Order: sequence, then C-alpha cells, then structure tokens
Amino acid sequence: EYLIDMAGGEALQVGVIEGQPGYHSTERVGGFLDAIEGSENLEVVASIAGGWNVEGGNTAGMDLLQANPDIDVLFAANDYMIMGAALAGKALGKADLVLLGNDGDTAALEEIAGGSLTATVNTTPFVMGQIALQVVMDSLNGEFGGGFVETPTIVVDEGNVLPALQDPDS
Repeated sequence: EYLIDMAGGEALQVGVIEGQPGYHSTERVGGFLDAIEGSENLEVVASIAGGWNVEGGNTAGMDLLQANPDIDVLFAANDYMIMGAALAGKALGKADLVLLGNDGDTAALEEIAGGSLTATVNTTPFVMGQIALQVVMDSLNGEFGGGFVETPTIVVDEGNVLPALQDPDS
C-alpha cells in the first residue's frame, strides 16, 4: 500500500529479493505481492533469493539491476538484503531507486535517515516480545483462548524515521 501511494499511478518496474525458501520469505513476499496485485502501473519483472544477508542482497540486487536495467523499485523480505541491494544500486549509478525493506532493523533505520533507503516495515521486535510474554503468561494462567495474535507494524520512511530511532520500544 505504501508503494501504491508513493507511485501515484506512475508506471514502475519492481524487482523482488526473497529470503531463503520458507515461511517468513513466503509470507513477506506474498504479502507484498498481494498488496500490489491489481495495480496495473506496478509490474514485477523478476524475483530472486537474497539469502537473508547483506552480501546476498548485494548479489541479488546486482543481478536484478543488470538483467533489468529499467527497474525502479526493489523490495526485499528483510532489511539486510535491501541494504545490500542499495550498495548494488549505488555501484551501478542508480541513485533514484525506491528501496523497500522489512524488519525495522536499527541499521536500516539509520540508512533511511541518511537517505540510502526509502522505507522499511518496522516490526517493533521489543513490543513483539512484550506481547509474546503476555501470551505465555496468559497461557500459563489459563486465560489465553488461542488463535492468532497480531503484533504492531508501521512503515518507517524519511518522514518518521527520527522518532523511530529515538524511541527505544521501536
């Protein structure tokens, strides 16, 4: 939804950097693809694995951008891969890429503040841990009814990155 709003109807080519095959990569990439499905201006031109790390993201970003030089947007299933892809974009002189990550890693937030990344989905791991502990305590006390427990996420970009960096719970 963030990308759809940002694109504003402009035709953009998108490259996707997946993690290793598995639940997290499938869910994160699937959620992104589901969200942009039907947006006729956003075309996913390629999707490859990035290994969940900076080096893998760099390799994946380089491969995507060399094979598809008209890519405007790179989405990665985690922040480390998008940080690596940012290095690939810089090396190829692609200063105008939209670079989207996932996790809200402090290093990625710092990269957003510095202008190297566009945005990340901050999964607020501290708050996630608090919620998980509460579920455990409720379970031990026979007060948890089971089911899906949602934890908060927020898209962080240049407009709200400094408050996120200044808030220890973020």
